[in-house]
Amino acid sequence: MGAAPPSRPGAARGDRVATALDASRRIPDGKSSRPRGNRPKEWHGGGSAPHQVAAARGRRCHRHTHTHRTSEVELSSRRTLILIAAIAVGAIAAFALFSYVQGIEDRANEDAELIEVFKVAQDIPKGLPGEQATAESYIERSEIPRQFLPANYTRSLETIEGKVALNDLSANQVLVEGMFVDPAAALITFSERLEDGDVAITVSVDQVRGVAGLLVPGDRVNIMVANQLEDSVPVVGSEGEETRYQQPARYLYHDVPIIAIGRSAVPQPGETVDPAAAETGTGTITFAVPPEAAQRIASVDPTSIYLSLVPPDYTAEAIPPLDLQESLPGEDGGRLTPFGPEGRE
Repeated sequence: MGAAPPSRPGAARGDRVATALDASRRIPDGKSSRPRGNRPKEWHGGGSAPHQVAAARGRRCHRHTHTHRTSEVELSSRRTLILIAAIAVGAIAAFALFSYVQGIEDRANEDAELIEVFKVAQDIPKGLPGEQATAESYIERSEIPRQFLPANYTRSLETIEGKVALNDLSANQVLVEGMFVDPAAALITFSERLEDGDVAITVSVDQVRGVAGLLVPGDRVNIMVANQLEDSVPVVGSEGEETRYQQPARYLYHDVPIIAIGRSAVPQPGETVDPAAAETGTGTITFAVPPEAAQRIASVDPTSIYLSLVPPDYTAEAIPPLDLQESLPGEDGGRLTPFGPEGRE
């Protein structure tokens, strides 16, 4: 037997190629095991397999993200449509309920007997005369079912002539008896002018002690008390002369409000006062003070009271009693004038 021929370097490779060809021939219809049409398109282009696979995965991921975002938008749109639909249904239901109730009231009123009344058309302020309320259309005619008719309703506007509104009247009220009364009954009592906790007390002063009759209701004053000394106290002046305080005054109260002079009181908001008819100045002056202050005012000699008018921005400060042993201000170079040594600046 002859020796086997030596193997060639390409023999093994050729055998494998031959085997692969034989296997391909055994596939029916002469087709390969993977149809060309099912292969990735990139493979046909000649690119490397790893790059082609990565590109395919990237396209699949992009399609997935786009699909997810589209789903979120569609879900949000559906929620918005549901909300709009719910609001619309609610509005329709509310309108239907209102129409139903209104229909019931209309049917009930159709069978009810309507009575003519007078209603307050616009707010009427306290004290408005009845004639003015009628002339300026504060009151209008209206109709209401008999079942809602007040027993004391006003049947004619003639009944309010010569009368005034007792209180502030709000619009849409049915006019009834007692809303307009005689002017005397509508007057505010003087006690209603006092602040809570205050009392009124009156003193009598003349022109000298009452600021020459210049006071008017609403002013504020300081009250001083000047008592006559039984034995005048000598005061040594700068020249060694003796002078005397005959009735040294002391401050009883500062900043006391005057609420009336005579029978003229402080005007209330909205009131007008005839200057010619207003009382001013002297005679009886009424203050509004706490009870203990009134007690002190009543305890002093009424003929010893002096009033001093103060400005609106007056600030009360304690003023000590006179030192009966000191010289008079005009004799003291440190005082000289009521405003100090230099006078008012």
